[in-house]
Amino acid sequence: MSIDYLHYVASYKKDIKNPHSNSDKHISLPRRAHVLTHSTNNKNLTKIHPGPYVKKNKKYRVLLAESNSGVRAVIKLYLESLNFDYITADRGDEALRLFSDTVANRRKNYDVVLLDSHLDGLSGLEVAIEIHKQCPYQRIMIMSASPREHLPNKLLKSAKIHESDIFTRPFRLAELICSIEPIR
Repeated sequence: MSIDYLHYVASYKKDIKNPHSNSDKHISLPRRAHVLTHSTNNKNLTKIHPGPYVKKNKKYRVLLAESNSGVRAVIKLYLESLNFDYITADRGDEALRLFSDTVANRRKNYDVVLLDSHLDGLSGLEVAIEIHKQCPYQRIMIMSASPREHLPNKLLKSAKIHESDIFTRPFRLAELICSIEPIR
């Protein structure tokens, strides 16, 4: 899969005419939004269903820590296209500081933390352990260039990383993005 294709997919948004307006303005919906049209008593009613990635009155919050700028840029494009609220870091200590500031200021926690396993400063697994000390129920996902067998099992257990939350490269970005949505 080429980077150009990923950029195209990430920037794709559906444009539809606003059914509640007389003007020709279009509204832009997130990629997963659906438009449902049905007829009742000779009237066409259009209903916009938000789809699985849009919470009512709330955006998903993601902390993304990735040392590779190219991978970070592509994931950011996907997060933007899905209307996610995100903050990025390229070092482990910076990611931990961003998370700690959010917890200390009692702001809304992140729905998910995406960590590269090989970050500079602190490794992704060390950051995950520190995050779980501050917030034991925080969902953390690990992205790694190493095969699963080469990741330190002791660190994975102490960081409480679930098996399905470990993605080894090359991985399908769509699978990663689909896994971000918190379990309802």
